[in-house]
Amino acid sequence: PVAARFAGKITLSDIQPPNSYTLAFEGQGGAAGFGKGSAQVKLGAPGAGVDGGCELAYTVHASVGGKVAQLGQRLVDGAAKS
Repeated sequence: PVAARFAGKITLSDIQPPNSYTLAFEGQGGAAGFGKGSAQVKLGAPGAGVDGGCELAYTVHASVGGKVAQLGQRLVDGAAKS
């Protein structure tokens, strides 16, 4: 129901190579509203039976405001969980 372009920025902090980092993000969509939040990302050895690569685990906290929040908060929450 809402189409918008968001301009934003992403900031990395608490960088602990090769184990983890924190990613903070914020975006402005004009009349559509805004979004902001952070993610704690952890990288680890792959699970049993997996050759190469790494396992990725993350926890995200996000919030939206404006028309995006009024019309699509449930959709945003569902997309963030997946």
